[in-house]
Amino acid sequence: MNSVGDMIRCLGLLLAIFFVIQEECLASTIHRRNKRQDTDFQCPRPDGLFADPETCKKFYTCAGNYPFAQNCPSSLYFDDKRKFCTRKTKQLVCGPVETPEDEPTPPPTPDPLSAPPCDPAACVLPDCFCSSDG
Repeated sequence: MNSVGDMIRCLGLLLAIFFVIQEECLASTIHRRNKRQDTDFQCPRPDGLFADPETCKKFYTCAGNYPFAQNCPSSLYFDDKRKFCTRKTKQLVCGPVETPEDEPTPPPTPDPLSAPPCDPAACVLPDCFCSSDG
């Protein structure tokens, strides 16, 4: 019963079981890596870090308009203004905030104390205040 042939058959059976399990594990790992995360989060821009709208403990890394959910380490919160996980302080900006790219840039307000624009064609020496640097 404990012959060499029995041991070889037993070893062959164990190896077959090992390879089946290994193949299943490998297939499962590849499936998990290729599986898209199920999320309703929509990236505001194709790439960047964005706060989770429901909790300050999470944020999303968007790459090519695809969101990857991330968690801040324990006791830290995602600051959407500074774009990193930080301690909870008064300066913490939790939740989605509009960034300068989201807001239209207002036109500059003219300075009432500035000199009038220089017209080089109207400039005649010695009463000329126009210069090459402004």
